Amino acid sequence: MKKITFIASLALSMFFITCSKDSKTEKKDDCIETNTFAEIKPIIDKNCGTAGCHAVNSGNGSLTTFQDVKNIIENGKMDSRVLSNFPTMPPGGFADPSEKEKIRCWVDDNYPEN
Repeated sequence: MKKITFIASLALSMFFITCSKDSKTEKKDDCIETNTFAEIKPIIDKNCGTAGCHAVNSGNGSLTTFQDVKNIIENGKMDSRVLSNFPTMPPGGFADPSEKEKIRCWVDDNYPEN
């Protein structure tokens, strides 16, 4: 009986370990093109930089410049709030999931400015 309990516990432990994922993004092998901030900015403007959200002088922090976006990448908020498996931003998610993937690829490619 102890052997069965041990095996069942081990199996459950392995299940939870392999099924849990870190919220950080993983490098995607399917990123074909390299994007620059100029190509990513319209996506951020449309999904994040609206009035009441992350526009210039908003209380939530601006996401209108390369430096603004670079700061949230480097402090981990882009991964945890936007690119994770359970994102909280933008509220309601991206209307076009390919836009999230473009941002993910851009971040994975060390977010080139130009």
